[in-house]
Amino acid sequence: MSTSLPLLMLLALSAPAPGGHTRPSELGGDWPAEASDKRVTVDAKTPNQALRAIAAAAGWGLALNSGWVGDSSFGFEFSFKDVPVEDALASVLYASKLHAVRMGDSVVVTAPYLVPNADDQRIERRRHRHPSNGKDRVEVGHDVDIPAGAQVGDVVAVGGSVHIGAGASTDNVVAIGGHIETEPGVHVGGDAVAIGGSQHLGAGTVVSGDAVMLGGALQLDPGATVNGQQVNLGIAHLLELDHPAFWAGGLFILFWVRKLAEFVLFFCLGALLLLAVPNQLATVGSLISRQPLRAGLAGFLATLAIPFLTLLLIVTLVGIPLVAVEFFGVALAALMGFTAISVLIGNRLRVPVRGGGLLGLAIGTAIVVALTTLPWLGGALLITAWFVAVGAALVSRFGSAPS
Repeated sequence: MSTSLPLLMLLALSAPAPGGHTRPSELGGDWPAEASDKRVTVDAKTPNQALRAIAAAAGWGLALNSGWVGDSSFGFEFSFKDVPVEDALASVLYASKLHAVRMGDSVVVTAPYLVPNADDQRIERRRHRHPSNGKDRVEVGHDVDIPAGAQVGDVVAVGGSVHIGAGASTDNVVAIGGHIETEPGVHVGGDAVAIGGSQHLGAGTVVSGDAVMLGGALQLDPGATVNGQQVNLGIAHLLELDHPAFWAGGLFILFWVRKLAEFVLFFCLGALLLLAVPNQLATVGSLISRQPLRAGLAGFLATLAIPFLTLLLIVTLVGIPLVAVEFFGVALAALMGFTAISVLIGNRLRVPVRGGGLLGLAIGTAIVVALTTLPWLGGALLITAWFVAVGAALVSRFGSAPS
């Protein structure tokens, strides 16, 4: 008669270890130093069935929190014949990746992934905060003053500060552009958030959630506690080199420095073209204004043709020097087209001034660069502008064709 591999593994695990009884790592809690003389015979298909049979034979109370594993029969087969109850229990736990803790005459079995860690306990604690105490208080442009001993819901002050009297109870407290101050014995059942201000928690004040400051500081009087996290995004903290917000702020600054450099580069190159070939730029701009779809289609087809033309020039060997000419022509077409687009946009948004279109170029370039920063939409606009710019320059033969 053949024996399945899981059965052989369980039988091997149930065999007593030579040299005495060693408690397996799956067993925690108050287990006796010596194994009991109770034995069990089990034939089960799920871990929970086997655990119940073992607990009954040993006379233990049993608490199960084994999750989906406990009632699963997939791949499990438990067969023990007259083996010590402790060994049978350890075998079931090992095979099903469960853990048991003994508490007196009772055994608690849990799945490791169901044992709460620090984050889970924090989430559970916040779930059991007291419900809303009463009506919410929201003020815009004014301070919010909660009387002593009052019970209210959320407290929000926009453009003002929040003052909570002694012994009062609230849910979340938010001050935007102001401070949060509590007198002794206040209970905040949610988070306390001060944006653009500080927080002063009086003696014995309890904040069940997080205390968050942006541009301020947190002052705790004796006995004041914050059960959640204390998050301080003040300027002093942002200047710490190991603070994540420092690097986030640095990346933000670098992003806008790059955009500023793009503006300066495109404006300077565009100004050179505007001063050197104003008539040609006017021709390109006229085509964009009158026939944008034609220009966009021509730019799309030209963009598709660029890699094939480059490959053809390289394959022919003699055309390799012309690759540089091709790239220069494409770059010049794009620059002329983008400059023409910027001038068109800028001139539509300003009162025309005498002496050329440099002001319109500056305004239009700034708008084009700003639009490219928009998520998703910025990329689509940039691609569309590329097609129209390149197409208009090529169709107008770099502005030499009559408009």
